[in-house]
Amino acid sequence: MSKRKKALTLFLSLAAAFTLTFTGCGAAKGGNSNSSASLSSAVSSAANSGTQSSSAAEPAAASSSEAQPSSAASSAKASSSAASSKDSAASSKEEAPKTADTDVTPVTMYTTAGVNFREGPGTSYGVIKKLNSGTEVTKNGENGSWARVEVDNQKGYVSSNYLSDKKPEKTDYSTGQPVSGTTFVKKAPGECLIAIDAGHQGHANSEKEPDGPGSSVMKAKVAAGTSGAASGLAEYQLTLQVSLKLQKELESRGYKVLMIRTSHDVNISNAERAKIANDAGADAFLRIHANGSDDPSIHGCVTACQTSSNPYNANLYSACRTLSEDVLDCFCAATGAKKKYVWEVDNMSGINWCTVPVTIVELGFMTNPDEDLRMATEDYQYAMAKGIADGVDAFFGN
Repeated sequence: MSKRKKALTLFLSLAAAFTLTFTGCGAAKGGNSNSSASLSSAVSSAANSGTQSSSAAEPAAASSSEAQPSSAASSAKASSSAASSKDSAASSKEEAPKTADTDVTPVTMYTTAGVNFREGPGTSYGVIKKLNSGTEVTKNGENGSWARVEVDNQKGYVSSNYLSDKKPEKTDYSTGQPVSGTTFVKKAPGECLIAIDAGHQGHANSEKEPDGPGSSVMKAKVAAGTSGAASGLAEYQLTLQVSLKLQKELESRGYKVLMIRTSHDVNISNAERAKIANDAGADAFLRIHANGSDDPSIHGCVTACQTSSNPYNANLYSACRTLSEDVLDCFCAATGAKKKYVWEVDNMSGINWCTVPVTIVELGFMTNPDEDLRMATEDYQYAMAKGIADGVDAFFGN
C-alpha cells in the first residue's frame, strides 16, 4: 500500500473513532443523533476492515462512560419497582376478599377498654360507634383476630384482644375493695355530698393556670364557652339554669348539695372549682357543660372523665368512669337524647385537679338548632336534671 493510501486509511480510522465517540455521548445527552449517524455511515463506508473493528470497540467504551449513572438509574428503577410491588402486595392484601366468618356458640363477653365497633373484621372498615369499657356484647362469630358481636341489636366486629368473659369489677374508691352488682359504692342519699359546677361564668378569664398539680402546661382559667345557634342562650346561662334544677332534684331525694356558683357574676377558675369540691369532701362532683361542633347536624349527650393513666388522679379512674357511664345512661333514658360516649381525656383542668369522683356532663350540642331550642325549654331542663340525678342514684345504689 502506498504511503498516501496508508495515510488516508489512518485518517479515516481516526475520524471514525472520533465520530462514534461523539455519537455515543450525543445520544446519551440528547444530541443530534441523526446527523451523527449519517456521518458515521459515510466514514464506515470508506473505511477498511481494520477501521470497522475499531468502530465496533468504541460504543462499548462510550457506554462505559455512562455506566455509573446508568447503574444508579437502574438501581432507582429497581427500588421503585420493589416499592411498587410492595405497595401492590399491601394493596392486594387489603383488597383481597376477607375469609368467611366462623360461627361460634353465642356467648356473653365484656369490652376491656373503649373500643371501635366496626362494620367488618378489620381497621379498613367503618366505625359504627365506640363501645365503652365494660360494655356487654354477645359474641357469635370469629374472623381471624376479630370477633363478630351484637350490641343493642346491632351487628358488627371488635378486636378480640379487647374482649373478656369476665365482667369488670367495680371498686369502692375509698376502700379499694370490689363492689358487687351494678353499684359502684353503696351510700344513702343523706350520707352523700354532691358538688355541682355550672360551667363557665359571665366573663371569661384568659389568665393562665397549670392544667394539673405541678404541671408546666398552662391553660386559660375559664373559657368563654359556646352559645345557642337558635336560642341565642350563652352556655354559662344554660348550665346554671340546669344546675339549679339539678340542685332541687337532688335535695328532694335527700342528697346534700354544694353549688360552686349560683350567679354569673363570679370569677372562679377551673382548678379553684375542683379545689372547692375537694375541700368539702364531695362524694361526687358534677360539672355541667354544653357542647359545640362545626357540624350543626351533630347532637347528643357526652360525659367525660380522665384516662386510667392520668398523671394526676389515675387512682380515681374507676370511680369517675363509672359515674360518667351511670349519668350518661340515665340522662339519655330520661331525655331521649342520643347516647354518644364517655370521653376519656387528660387535659381538662377541672378534672385533673380533682381528688374526688368527677364527671363532665355535656348536655347536648348548642350548635345543633333543634337540640339547642330543646335545651332552652323548662320541661327539657327538668328532664335533664332528673336524668343526671338518676345517674347519681345509680352510682350510689339508691
